[in-house]
Amino acid sequence: MRTYLIGPLLAFLPQAWRDAYFRDWEVDWPRAAAFSGLLEGFAAFVALVVWYSIYVTRIGQIIGGAGGHLAGYVGLFSTAMHPLTWIICYFGCEGAVRLLAAVVNGESYGTLPLWLLSRRGNKAGVRGKAIADRVISGGTRCDLEVSSFRPKENWKYPLTIRYQDNFFQVTGQESKPLSDLRPYVYFLRRLPSDEIIKGLEPYDPNVIPEDQPGFFETVLTEIRRPK
Repeated sequence: MRTYLIGPLLAFLPQAWRDAYFRDWEVDWPRAAAFSGLLEGFAAFVALVVWYSIYVTRIGQIIGGAGGHLAGYVGLFSTAMHPLTWIICYFGCEGAVRLLAAVVNGESYGTLPLWLLSRRGNKAGVRGKAIADRVISGGTRCDLEVSSFRPKENWKYPLTIRYQDNFFQVTGQESKPLSDLRPYVYFLRRLPSDEIIKGLEPYDPNVIPEDQPGFFETVLTEIRRPK
């Protein structure tokens, strides 16, 4: 029920905040993000209609006197040039992108303004410097237990992971409090001999990857890149 009742609202939050405060909540985040994007897009559409009605009503006399028989086009153009119109349209487009990302790729993006705030927190060193993964024997539960400083978003079945010339698949995962040095734990089993490799990723626990840019960060980078 949380996925449909409060999940769409929490899905506006960036992943880092959800991991920090709502990690133990049983929420299907991609599905919640899909509803969240749909809600955001619908709210933006309603806001645009209401804003257009209010704005045209307020400047109706000016438009009528200046535009004559073209008053309707003048009012539409004037509304389109207003900064508030751009802001509303942005959130409508963002909602559509978040909806498509959730439906097509199973990703759950938060809204850009909150994501920028979370990035400021990360750059301030909230969790400290990244460290290498810890790999230990999983005992009776699994073959390997991998503990990581950062989440491994793509470590999902049936991805095959090559480690020390052996092949493994992720069978499960769990999260610890963010105060732990390596709060993201993954359980790996050896790839059965009769199972076909579906996707392959080499793995070295001593390699500390840089933070991977998200969708919105990639877009901002492309916009700022010199032509």
